[in-house]
Amino acid sequence: GTRGASVSLVNEEQFLAISEASMEELRRRVGDDGLDVARFRANLVVGGCAAHAEDAWSLVRAGDGVELVAAGLCRRCSTVNVDPATGSISAGPLRALADYRRGDKAAVCFGAFFRFSEETQTALSARGGGE
Repeated sequence: GTRGASVSLVNEEQFLAISEASMEELRRRVGDDGLDVARFRANLVVGGCAAHAEDAWSLVRAGDGVELVAAGLCRRCSTVNVDPATGSISAGPLRALADYRRGDKAAVCFGAFFRFSEETQTALSARGGGE
């Protein structure tokens, strides 16, 4: 459950993971080598896996005993068409995602949400770092 989990400065969950390979695949499909992951507001960018592998992860272990549990896929809207550095708008990213990432209920998904496991949240709270 999410009891005791704290969320700050994120839309839905504590962490949003996107793999470098997923970004490379999207760049290829958009035809824009400069497409920046910042446009997607991920706070975990992961290397060493296949494109969209993050969609299937149920548990991620990081550091000294930190566990993150999957919390669903990130549904995308037109915000991904706005370059956060310049404010310029291009329909390319969402259009490309819609072409190959349309999922259940017609949602266009890119990236996967994670939250601290209950064990990690409890350990962080005990150390004063989870609130």
